[in-house]
Amino acid sequence: MAPAHGLLVAQGADVGERPDDVLAKKAQFQIAGNYHGLAYYEKAADFYEKFAKKFPGEADSIKALGTAVFFRRGLGQDEKAIEDNHDFVKYYGSRKPQEAARVFFSIGAIYEKNKQWGKLVSHMEEYSKRYGSKGPKDLEILAQAKLGETKWRQSCPLGEGVNGACIKLERTRAGGKAGRRAGKGQRGGKRQCGPDTKARITIVARAKKVAADAQKHFSKVLALYGKGNALRSIESDNRKNDVVYAAAQARFAQAEQKYEEFLAVKFPEGLDFNPAKKKKAAESIKKFNQYNTDKMSMLVETQKVYQEVITFKQAHWAIAGSARIGQVFADYANQLFTAEIPGILKQDWEKDLYCDALQDKADPVEAKAKEGFETCMGKSTELSWFNEWSTLCEVELNQLEPSKYPLASEMRVQPGYIAASSSSSNVITDLR
Repeated sequence: MAPAHGLLVAQGADVGERPDDVLAKKAQFQIAGNYHGLAYYEKAADFYEKFAKKFPGEADSIKALGTAVFFRRGLGQDEKAIEDNHDFVKYYGSRKPQEAARVFFSIGAIYEKNKQWGKLVSHMEEYSKRYGSKGPKDLEILAQAKLGETKWRQSCPLGEGVNGACIKLERTRAGGKAGRRAGKGQRGGKRQCGPDTKARITIVARAKKVAADAQKHFSKVLALYGKGNALRSIESDNRKNDVVYAAAQARFAQAEQKYEEFLAVKFPEGLDFNPAKKKKAAESIKKFNQYNTDKMSMLVETQKVYQEVITFKQAHWAIAGSARIGQVFADYANQLFTAEIPGILKQDWEKDLYCDALQDKADPVEAKAKEGFETCMGKSTELSWFNEWSTLCEVELNQLEPSKYPLASEMRVQPGYIAASSSSSNVITDLR
């Protein structure tokens, strides 16, 4: 009965003859508080807004309008949330810059929810311009991370691409005849040495300027993070965790750039390992060895960066980094398995020579890929954290050896890599 009675008294005070009386002000705030306590969030927001706009000088007005923004967002009333944000900045931007920064930043979640990427970028750029280093340290870092994440996505003509990589993928799901390699003298009309279950990847060029801008934001995240020094000025454990998450995401994105550069190194064309053609065979061996040297050098460099991602000890990105390490090796092996059999090789024995040379190099690399995916699954189990990246590792192991690595659920099977959206750090909405 107490809350209902309180509402009646407050409502009476609100329409009373002395609305500016100190008790009337308190009563008006209590209306919102009662509705809040009863979980009538829309009505609570109405009265919080009414109180804050009528009495902007009151101490509780800051809390009232900040809470109204939070409720409007939760209710999906985006326009009202944005309007409240503008009022908050207008009334309290100069007096309470830290609180204003948090409210302003939180509006970005609306644009992200609605996938209004252009508005999200504009909003985060405006946040950085208005507040930047003057606002909370955690939000300065999160704004840069969000700008990097959004621009990196925008730089790819395919949007999310495949697992965030700007590529196209062709392959057949493993199982039955699809997983069998053609044996000696059975190459026939096959266009590649390996089975159709091996991934054939085509790189799609990113918009250079947008991608470069994205990477600048990621670099700034890590510079602001300062190997963890930024955490010293952040009191909340949740906010510290958000910052570490953003730093891990930024390092992962830097590894992604190296990953795509690695994928872009093309397999040499026109190779012929027929020893009877000494000059051609020597040239082919030289080109093939140079390709493998360059490819392995880039693989090691890329692997190292993904390993650094794991050191941030963020479950999501640790599993993502482990998954990508497996993929780096798998993609190298797949490029060998899916290399086009040159048209100049007419006889099956010539094709066998060519394919044997590729397979000798691909098999140990594929074994490393398997180790990487097993490590990924082990890390997922260890952390009790299962996401799109752990699912990817499960599917990739099944693709390599269906009988040894059956899928946990056939309902989760995907015919290729698992399409994944970039994960984002939680938006700060705590206005305390």
